[in-house]
Amino acid sequence: MINLFEVVETNDMITKENLDVRTITMGIGLMDCIDSDLGRLREKIYNKIYDAAKDLVKTGPIAVLIACAGVFIPLVCGALLYMAFYGMSPWGSEGFYKAVFVGTILTATSVSITVESLKEMGKIKGKVGTTILSAAIIDDVIGIIVLTFVIGF
Repeated sequence: MINLFEVVETNDMITKENLDVRTITMGIGLMDCIDSDLGRLREKIYNKIYDAAKDLVKTGPIAVLIACAGVFIPLVCGALLYMAFYGMSPWGSEGFYKAVFVGTILTATSVSITVESLKEMGKIKGKVGTTILSAAIIDDVIGIIVLTFVIGF
């Protein structure tokens, strides 16, 4: 399970060591890439990320469909649930935008938790695990784009 120390350690990697969050959330360890030659270091890191990510591309089309459903369903259901409690609002009204905002909040996923769960089950390297991971990454990107549009209103 994920503990508080791992959360703090991940935040430190991002803020203090300027590591890319995508590398951390994919669960790639870069300690074995250490080399005194910066060119070889860069090449080792690139190859390690490329090897881990090449399977993500293979599952891309189905992952995109899953991710779109993973954004659309919580968005619509969240908005409808909000309207069920606070009343239906006409298109473009303040209540409508509040409902859409609540739905948008529900679209967020946690890629790092997905990775840890798949690792614990031993499924991260298989086709299903790769598809789930790809969909989670794409889902987060789409969710951020939707949130950007919603906040703009």
